Amino acid sequence: EAEQQLEALRQELLQSRAQISQEAEHKSRQLDIIKSALEVSAREAAVRAAREERKNLGNESFELGRLVYRAGLGRDTWEDGDADRQLRKKADILVKKERSIKKSECSHKESKQTMPSWF
Repeated sequence: EAEQQLEALRQELLQSRAQISQEAEHKSRQLDIIKSALEVSAREAAVRAAREERKNLGNESFELGRLVYRAGLGRDTWEDGDADRQLRKKADILVKKERSIKKSECSHKESKQTMPSWF
């Protein structure tokens, strides 16, 4: 009787071990699937982030300017960006306005000098 109970316990232990081993293998496969999904997701996120950064860099280089290698010259040259061109244009307008104001001030002074004293 004791031997039968011992044998039954051994069988139960073997079955439990087998079941635990199967469950561990199943969990391991699930974990592998989850890891793969996370890797794919992380890779896709990194690609999206890199694409966005390249786009931002392109926009900024268009706005601010950039170094460009010129094969014919054998060196890098600077290409002005849109912001630089806009600033130069505004500076030119301001210089022209200043010249116009100075010119009108000069002509105003000259007209005062040519007026008769009784006027």
